[in-house]
Amino acid sequence: MNIIRITSHVILLSLLMLTAGCDKQSTHLKKGIEYFNVDLFELSLSYFDQALVEKTGDIETTLWKVRTLYQLRKYDEAKALVNTILRNEPNHVMANYRLGDIYYKLRDYEAARKQFEKVVALDIGFAQAYADLGLTWSFLDNQKNALKYYHQGLNINPDDSRILMILAKDSYNKSDTTAAYTYLQRALDAAPYNPELPEIWGHFLNRRGDGEKSLHYFDLTIETTKRAEKVDPTNAKACFIGGRYALRSGDPETGEIYLKKAFELQPLQYDYGRALAAAYSKQKKWQQALETMENIAEIKRDRDVIDRLGWFNSELGNKDLAIKLWRESADMGSRVAVEKLEELGIEVELGSK
Repeated sequence: MNIIRITSHVILLSLLMLTAGCDKQSTHLKKGIEYFNVDLFELSLSYFDQALVEKTGDIETTLWKVRTLYQLRKYDEAKALVNTILRNEPNHVMANYRLGDIYYKLRDYEAARKQFEKVVALDIGFAQAYADLGLTWSFLDNQKNALKYYHQGLNINPDDSRILMILAKDSYNKSDTTAAYTYLQRALDAAPYNPELPEIWGHFLNRRGDGEKSLHYFDLTIETTKRAEKVDPTNAKACFIGGRYALRSGDPETGEIYLKKAFELQPLQYDYGRALAAAYSKQKKWQQALETMENIAEIKRDRDVIDRLGWFNSELGNKDLAIKLWRESADMGSRVAVEKLEELGIEVELGSK
């Protein structure tokens, strides 16, 4: 009886330890994804590593780590890691897709083509893979195959705005403006609350020398942002895109309104904070710019942030603190900081941290 009781306790303790390990792994994974989604990739990587300590070889966590290494441009590490999955599961769809994505980024288009072809063979409904396969064929100078795969992707998902925008640009470049604007309108209809699409088209027209028409789509960027905000007041990305466009087009006041809201909605989003600080600085609101940049420094203290902290402190008359900050940034390899210090008659060597 005692042996049975002891055995039961051992089994229960083992189950509790296993559950605790799973809880830790799940917590670390969730935290890593949270930081990944706001582009804090170094921080997300540390959480994915912790999750893998708790649950070695977990495929979901490993794929998140692969994506993070990819974002950090550590492509060789990402490739080696995704191959650890494929050695055991050679037909894993997402692992094959991530490997194709890495080859594409490394401009090994032939290897990328083979991977994406394997992906669509494994999952014929993977519309995004058809788009990537089409892009890969375009870089291999085979537009016929590229178009074939774009259209196969659209057959699966007729509202794929990414493919529609690709086809709109392709048609425009072939002087088929009727088809171009048909595809464009389909893309805008498919994603009515995404202000990035009219902004992309506006820049595309600008580069093609059609500046007059581009203005309409730039105006539409702001209109779409307003529409998106009305439908979903928590749509931080739409506010960021609209604010960024307003800032770039010389309207920092409107930029401030949207960027402030975006940063309030997602205070861990580094890019949102940097853009808001830029909107403040354009209006010479140095104190607000400084406070925003100090918040960003708590998220990610890189040399660009430190350069701006030095700049804003300098504008506010905090010369000694500005010098201290620029020395720190120069030590991290900032040429901007070195130039600022040289303007003040201070000689420093460029670091390499």
